[in-house]
Amino acid sequence: MIALAEVLRRHWPAYEGKFGARLLPSHRRAVAAIVCCRTPALGGQLFRCDCGQFHFAYHSCNHRA
Repeated sequence: MIALAEVLRRHWPAYEGKFGARLLPSHRRAVAAIVCCRTPALGGQLFRCDCGQFHFAYHSCNHRA
């Protein structure tokens, strides 16, 4: 299943190029947060479970709009 962030990564530059003058700053910030959410751009943490395996989890952007 394709994620919203992937759709934005692919199509946002063209959309912004066409409608950029009408976009609200809050919308630009929301897209920037969504695109970075749960990626290396925001870092993450390494967890070790009881079974001894390690799991890495990227940080969320915490955007609530």
